[in-house]
Amino acid sequence: MKASAKCLIQDLLQDAIRFEERLSTFYERAGELVPSERTRALLNTIAEDEIHHRNRIRRLLNGEPNETIDTGRMSPEAMKLITDHKSLPEIPDNMNFVDILLAAMTIEENLNLLYAFLAKKSKIASIKRTLKILGQEELKHKTKIEIDFNRTLYS
Repeated sequence: MKASAKCLIQDLLQDAIRFEERLSTFYERAGELVPSERTRALLNTIAEDEIHHRNRIRRLLNGEPNETIDTGRMSPEAMKLITDHKSLPEIPDNMNFVDILLAAMTIEENLNLLYAFLAKKSKIASIKRTLKILGQEELKHKTKIEIDFNRTLYS
């Protein structure tokens, strides 16, 4: 049996704020490197969306009491999401279109899973609702990137 570990969901959301900011920069940088104008526009739109996500989390944290969640019973996969979501791949100047979009799809999927996990753990209705919405928006980003990826590769 795993030992019980507790952490403030607010601390994890502070990490998410910083990650959303870095993710916006990641998409701006990726947009500079892709050859397709359509893909560039998509990545710039997603960069703006990530700033909206950051702002939404900030507003949420300003109005809610602290909440402790039990992280001791998390699966190793869920714990990895919480610890790994803080880093983003570097985008070297020679990173190709396929690798950029594959990295973006993976990031968006992991964020969706992270927000869904935290929503499930939270007992505060407004936090739960906001995290579910953010998770759904990240999943929409992944879907849009996949569609663009397929259109570009198979057209």
